[in-house]
Amino acid sequence: MTKHKKKSHNIPHPPSESDDIVDHINTTHEDVEAIPTDPITPVEVEVEAEVEEEGATRAEPEAEDEEEVQVVANEPREELIEDSKPIEHNNGYDIAELQAQISSLTLNTTDLTEQLRQTEIERDEIQQSYDNLLSRISSMKTIFSKMKQSEIELDEKTELVEQLSAENESLKLQVEELSKNAQQAEIVAELQEQNTDLNNECERLSDSLTKSRREYHATIEELQDEKYNLENQNSKLSKKINELNSELNDLKIIESEINVENKTYITTIDELKEKLELKDNELQEANNTIDKLNSVISETQTSSKDTISSLQQEIETLNTKISDQSTLNNTLASEISTKDQQLAELQQEIKQIDELKVEINNKQLVIGKLRHEAIILNEHLTKALTMLKQGGDGTNKSIDRELISNVIISFLQFPRGDTKKFEALQLISALLEWDQSQKIAAGLQNTSNSKGGPQSDNGNPSKQSFVSLWTDYLERESSSK
Repeated sequence: MTKHKKKSHNIPHPPSESDDIVDHINTTHEDVEAIPTDPITPVEVEVEAEVEEEGATRAEPEAEDEEEVQVVANEPREELIEDSKPIEHNNGYDIAELQAQISSLTLNTTDLTEQLRQTEIERDEIQQSYDNLLSRISSMKTIFSKMKQSEIELDEKTELVEQLSAENESLKLQVEELSKNAQQAEIVAELQEQNTDLNNECERLSDSLTKSRREYHATIEELQDEKYNLENQNSKLSKKINELNSELNDLKIIESEINVENKTYITTIDELKEKLELKDNELQEANNTIDKLNSVISETQTSSKDTISSLQQEIETLNTKISDQSTLNNTLASEISTKDQQLAELQQEIKQIDELKVEINNKQLVIGKLRHEAIILNEHLTKALTMLKQGGDGTNKSIDRELISNVIISFLQFPRGDTKKFEALQLISALLEWDQSQKIAAGLQNTSNSKGGPQSDNGNPSKQSFVSLWTDYLERESSSK
């Protein structure tokens, strides 16, 4: 059977934008994957250097204390009297208080380690959510590859339409040639039927092509909005992870400093205990010698005055030694007072640590709110996408109850006079497809605007206005929060 040309339908082919969008998504995905999870900043290096300098400065007074202890230990053991015993007992009482304070500090350090462990667990959870965002971006990449395949199919359909239009033109030329011959009227009628069939086929293919183009552009816009929201969430979570890492490092540094100071205090207290034991032994020896001397004096009082004078000189030497020992006890008491001041400074640092705990809890609450808002926005976007896909042919008029209830609740929550209240009412009118009289009754339009001529319908304007209003409303809500 011979082919005849007829008149073709000139259908313009739109420029392809999917390649540029896919390349943009790939570059953003590579940039997100290149973000380090735990970067080492120059600020952390400076903090470590400052901690080392503080440890060196604190080691210098500790070395001086050790030298003083060694000087006292190397002095000769002198004899003491019973009048210096109350001072020693008071020093033992202060040491017991120091031990109680150190035990309380050790309990506080265990609490700090437990809180550090909890913050590390929360950091791991945030890291997992960050990985989930990366997986979602990779899934978007696969979606764009599928869209590219669909664009190839659209190109094939356009080529088929152009081929059919060329055949239609050839059939039309043959019909014009054969119509001149009256004897071939039957062939002309048959060719005219084929021409009408081809015209119908071309119209059907052109309609399907325009419809698929509209759906393609709508899905591209929706995916771009979703990509923008995911990038914002990704940047926020990366900032939170960096802040939590810096806070964890600060708490670890403070804990290490407290542990070092506790160890130094424990060693100094042990050394002071040893000194006190040595002084007690010396006191006992001095008491024994005094008793012996008293017995010798009682025995030798009848002997001669010379021996008595010599014994009195020895007693005076013993008294001088006892006074020297009392001065040493005073120095030890001053050292214990300095240690008490250092313990007070430690308590102030512990108060600062408690304030840091409160700040960490507040930041954890903020992170929980951000997660909840991200989940709600994701649910709204997915529901809007499914509703748009279901209502693509314009025949499905069903409305999600949860969607319309959320819009109405937000309309009621806005205060009177707020611009968001008017935007929510405008969104409800677009969602329910109110006519012009209903909009005038609700206060969205004035009666002067309604007197104008009727507007032209350009491809279901109610659906387009609902999509644009809904996306603008979600973007404003997410940016304001």
